Amino acid sequence: MVKESSIDSFTNIKKRYKMQFYNIKDKYIDYLRKFEPKVLFNKDEKRPYVGVVFALGKTNYYVPLASPKAKFAHMNNSKDFHKIAGGKYGAINFNKMIPVHESVLIKLDIEKEKDEFYKNLLRNQYNVLVTMKDILFRKSSAIYTLFIGCAKLSEHDIRIKDRCCNFLLLEQKMQEYIAESKTLILQNQSKSFEMENPDKEPENLVLEKETLSTAEV
Repeated sequence: MVKESSIDSFTNIKKRYKMQFYNIKDKYIDYLRKFEPKVLFNKDEKRPYVGVVFALGKTNYYVPLASPKAKFAHMNNSKDFHKIAGGKYGAINFNKMIPVHESVLIKLDIEKEKDEFYKNLLRNQYNVLVTMKDILFRKSSAIYTLFIGCAKLSEHDIRIKDRCCNFLLLEQKMQEYIAESKTLILQNQSKSFEMENPDKEPENLVLEKETLSTAEV
């Protein structure tokens, strides 16, 4: 069981990471959804995420953003849900946050967005969220603790937990995805070597961190 003390402090998060908007590679989201269907559809790598919202050792979590919806006017902020500017600029569903390895992140450049309406929405979301860093950390770490905790939950908290992705399962699947990706890259390196050097035996191939970060995984 993960201890709450393992979660990085808000101070460390602020020091280590600049809050950014990201998209995430379809391959990774599709892989996670095979095991946890509560992970949101990726919209062809268009769904925006914000992070890092909290970290657990070397595991970083990112939370998806929701566009404004009429129903938000009738909803209250809660443990796993928070409106952005009262819902004017959408909302955050902390129950759908996921662990993400840096190799599958796609930095979202707001200024390159062609749709002016969507560009303005992203700008407004970002401008509000940079003032909410403490809320992002508190709610994301609290919902994680609620999910993994051993304490007896109220009926209300049980319903919240049921809405959450299975964070522990997703952490396991993230590690498996990265391991499989490393293996595939090494296999491709070996095949390339054999094709370029048919008369030589491939020596030990080492996968550097930079290779995984820039590779198509």
